This record gives sequence, structure tokens and C-alpha cells, in this order.
Amino acid sequence: MPDGLTLLRPRYPDDCTPSGDRVITCTFPAGLNSLETATAIIPVRIDAAVPAGTTREGHVTVASDDDTNRRNNRSPITFTISDPAEG
Repeated sequence: MPDGLTLLRPRYPDDCTPSGDRVITCTFPAGLNSLETATAIIPVRIDAAVPAGTTREGHVTVASDDDTNRRNNRSPITFTISDPAEG
């Protein structure tokens, strides 16, 4: 997880597990067809010292055993911290 964010439970799917400081691995069952989607829910706690408007960046990697093009498996992701009192 990016600095200032702490991984919490429960997660979906249930087997989402941290590996090291910044990697979370989730496994979905086989059968997702091309152009279909799957959702992972990864709750986090934001440190009180992280001000609203702060961004944290990372990436998401998706792969399967039968993937024939591994060059398109990674995509950037940005977390923007917001103040719930302002929303």
C-alpha cells in the first residue's frame, strides 16, 4: 500500500492477501471472458496526518494462465485523499 494507507479487513475476494509492504494479491475463479470485469474491494485506513487532496500512486496488474499478451496487464492507479466532512 502507498505510504499513509493501512490495509484493513474484510476484503473481497476473501483471499486478497498482502505480500510485502506494497503488494496485494487477489485470486478470482476461472471463467472471466474477454472484456468482462471483476471487482476487488480493498479497504484501507488513511493516517490522520495525510491531508485532504494528497495523492498516492500505484499500479494494478491483472494476469491469467492463458494470457497471450502480457504487455497489457499493468495499469496505473491514483488514490486521492478526500475529507468526508467536505463531501
